[in-house]
Amino acid sequence: MSKFKDQPTSSQIGCGCFGGSYQKTMTMFSHIEIDDEIVSAQVILEMIYRGQNALYALSRCKLNPNLVLLQFRDDLEYFIPQLINQILYKQLEYVLNFILKAAEVDFFFAHTFFFAWRSIVNDNSPEIENYLRLFLSTLDRVYKKTLLIAAYQENHQFNQGIEQQISKGMPIVQQTNILPDRIQAYGTLFYSTHVFDDTLHLANYESIFREAKSSGFCSNIDFWDDIIYISQNLHLADPKIISLKADIQKINRGLPAAVYVPFQGVRSYVVLNIVVDECKVFATKCRSPFYLCLEIYRPEEEAELIPNPLRNSRMSIPKTVGKMESKNSIENNETQDCTRNRPTYLCKIVEEEEEVEDSQQDLTQFSNILKDNDVSHSYYEDLNSLVSIQANSSKQLNKMSKKELADSIFGCDNSDRIRSNSPFRNFKSWKLVHLIVKSGDDLRQEQFAMQLISTFDQIFKIEQLKLQLTTYEVISLGPGYGLIEVVKDALSIDSIKKKLNDILQIKCLSSYFNLNSSQAMISNFLNSLVAYSLVCYFLQIKDRHNGNILLHRDGYIVHVDFGFFLSHAPKGSLEKDVPFKLTEEYMQILGGYNSNLFKRFRKMFFEGFKAIRKHKDKIMLLVKMMENSNLSCFKGNTLIELERRFLSNDLSDSQLYVQCQKLIDLSRGNWRANWYDKYQYYFQGIMY
Repeated sequence: MSKFKDQPTSSQIGCGCFGGSYQKTMTMFSHIEIDDEIVSAQVILEMIYRGQNALYALSRCKLNPNLVLLQFRDDLEYFIPQLINQILYKQLEYVLNFILKAAEVDFFFAHTFFFAWRSIVNDNSPEIENYLRLFLSTLDRVYKKTLLIAAYQENHQFNQGIEQQISKGMPIVQQTNILPDRIQAYGTLFYSTHVFDDTLHLANYESIFREAKSSGFCSNIDFWDDIIYISQNLHLADPKIISLKADIQKINRGLPAAVYVPFQGVRSYVVLNIVVDECKVFATKCRSPFYLCLEIYRPEEEAELIPNPLRNSRMSIPKTVGKMESKNSIENNETQDCTRNRPTYLCKIVEEEEEVEDSQQDLTQFSNILKDNDVSHSYYEDLNSLVSIQANSSKQLNKMSKKELADSIFGCDNSDRIRSNSPFRNFKSWKLVHLIVKSGDDLRQEQFAMQLISTFDQIFKIEQLKLQLTTYEVISLGPGYGLIEVVKDALSIDSIKKKLNDILQIKCLSSYFNLNSSQAMISNFLNSLVAYSLVCYFLQIKDRHNGNILLHRDGYIVHVDFGFFLSHAPKGSLEKDVPFKLTEEYMQILGGYNSNLFKRFRKMFFEGFKAIRKHKDKIMLLVKMMENSNLSCFKGNTLIELERRFLSNDLSDSQLYVQCQKLIDLSRGNWRANWYDKYQYYFQGIMY
């Protein structure tokens, strides 16, 4: 018997089916109003957290994000980590059954859920892995040989299911991979310069490390599993970079294929090639994370099938399970793949089904990963080596332009060089995406931290504040491995100081701003400093040395590496009583304590604090729904302490302003923060 429960009856749901009228009505769930058309994902999460049955509301919830307004998220996909944690904690089988239906509506949602669910396989009972196999085998049958890329979704959704061949694009149903030999050789030692101007016929990706038939749903999974397999075994190779490039060349033989990078901003694109010459290995004591640069393109944009201004708008049309079930009822369920009856409980895996057994074998190869708890290593520190800098020490200060100085520190853009050597250089939608592949570290906490920071960013935008946060993608693909998006044109302050010392014999960041800054750079620095000061205070982000704070070429700062936040801090941390980092060096960039810029900092901090308090339920909902997880950031009274940092609801604006100034005065030039930087310098060599 399954341990999951709470399968609702039709009377609990509120109606027996979803296929009746489309008339807009309102249903009450314990004083929460549910709009039959589109239900807020946050409302649904609140219902689930309170223990209310949310199946009817789930069927009306938007699954997919709005690609036009991507910074404003109220789609169910955004809250998948919280949804999974509540499923496990409250044993909600009816939500799992809903997930299977939702996965048929949106394959992006399906892949995101699959990776998130697989990330907890090692943490809980075998029933979790059983559901993973059930999910995989079900979706594998649903999508069969379909090419699961955004171009398919546009055709399927906006052309009434009419199969169309997209020039330089893809067929709806997979055909034999007929890539020319010259294209298959691209990214390998056998490639010679070639320009590809013909129609590009895509096929599903076939794994090179295990025997498995290519399929629609598993194409993207197999591709990233091959990448992860390389990462898990790279620490055994010597030399590592030669082994990495050889394995990437093998993968390139199967590209282009129907695979995509699972980052929100680029997942509508298809992977063309991995640029072998750009691969880099960051060897640590027991792990070998590496950097990849991928060429991608958008098939439907090449074909101009849908006008460019409408493309993201059409992809953003809400998709719900209720709409699918209503449509299926009207059409009498003529398509068998999309209308099968679903099992109502777990652990009933039919042994006679060969596809289920095959999927089980496919999963086991990648379920065992390296574990290393002896070394605590910040993978973001390795990003410093991505920029190749040639020494400019021979140049005198008065002979260097601002651009030359910036290029000497941050490096030059190499995308034009890569494109000129690519056979796909004539594709107008061609672009590059940069990422880090990690194994041996649980990335779920990093992903959770970035989700919270993204929510703060949404609050600032809703309130039309100029506060600037930089969000980047962190995706956990499984238990102890995943992908991290690289923040381009940014370098750690530690590395910048070292390069400044080599080039100009100066170590102070304020000196760099004096030499190279513009009004826009100073404004970007101020806006981002205020934003991250607020985030670091509310989330109690610690370990804020200069190796974990980046400076972008345009002047704004970016915080990375969130191993310590909320209730988790380094042992004996000097930062314990510091609200946020506000060093004397930051003050020098702003012009000192009495400057107009610092007065502006005080005002913007208060305005940001006020906005966050106004929307504190958004933050509290994310945190409280993850409280019972095994993430290290939850220790002690996490929710109580977070609630306390929002301060009393009874405070007037003037009283709140006073409290904000106290936090600023306590943080500026705080000796604890200064000594923490000095500690990192003497023991880790990180500049301060």
